[in-house]
Amino acid sequence: MGVGFVVLGLLSRPKTVSELWRDYRERLGIVGETAVGFDWFVLSIDLLYALGLVTWRDRLIERTAQ
Repeated sequence: MGVGFVVLGLLSRPKTVSELWRDYRERLGIVGETAVGFDWFVLSIDLLYALGLVTWRDRLIERTAQ
């Protein structure tokens, strides 16, 4: 959930998964390997989707209007 919270904060505009991953790593100052790998990152996006907090459209992830 912590990863999802950071991801949600990075969605000021619709972004691709690659953009989000890059921004996530930059936000946390990650260079090289990280304790949270790409698989956990994607699972956090899945959780946000399941909770109805993000949508997927035209290859972009965006926050839902809530």
